[in-house]
Amino acid sequence: MPGQFAAGESFTATSVTTVRAGSPADASLRSSLAVPDGWTATALTPVTAGRLRAGQTFTVSSRVTVPSGTLPSAVTLSTKVGFIQGSVHRSATDERVVNAVPPVTGSGSVPVSSLTFLSATNGWGPVERDTSNGDNKPGDGATLTIAGTTYAKGLGTNADSDVSLYLAGHCTRLTAQVGVGDETRGAGSVTFSVVADGRTLVTTPTLKGGATAVPLDVDVTGAQVVELVVGDGGDGGDGNGIDPGDWAVPTLTCT
Repeated sequence: MPGQFAAGESFTATSVTTVRAGSPADASLRSSLAVPDGWTATALTPVTAGRLRAGQTFTVSSRVTVPSGTLPSAVTLSTKVGFIQGSVHRSATDERVVNAVPPVTGSGSVPVSSLTFLSATNGWGPVERDTSNGDNKPGDGATLTIAGTTYAKGLGTNADSDVSLYLAGHCTRLTAQVGVGDETRGAGSVTFSVVADGRTLVTTPTLKGGATAVPLDVDVTGAQVVELVVGDGGDGGDGNGIDPGDWAVPTLTCT
């Protein structure tokens, strides 16, 4: 089963049944997939098998279509395989919890700080919205400031960090101004990367505290998931203790 779903989209769910070594053969196998009301599941492969000996597998794939509209944050999908072992009718069931991905929000110019994160990790405290990283508690940051220039919108992070955004292919461009936050008083060294569907599109050189913000303008056309990554620049082996990475005015162009 996949780990996530999105409203109005489809995914492939696959179940694999294996007869354990040393077990009797299974006969008259039939697989079924239970989905929530309003969802549909269409088998892509045969759902029956005549006989399965020890060590053999029975694989069934189905196309699951998720309805549009408001959906629960998580659902349970279950697959059941009925079979005859010897002369006894038996069955095996497996359940998986699948989580909803955040909906794509807005069109035109969309501030990244207004979006729901698919996931977020941070080297110190939480990722902050529209303020600097601050200390290790939510909401304790200050105004985003890079080389004396302040910004009202953005993300305050600390290396190593990774903010993942679900775009579902609806966005074409990401722009931002990036640099080390002024709270380090000239210390710190970080890198900024934009990753789309596992492929790194751009990585900055190592940026140091006090340096002017570097502009990013990245083509993200068709990307399902985009990650904003800040790495420890490693300058002088100082670790990430003073490595706040500010994404100033990060903006997506979406349809």
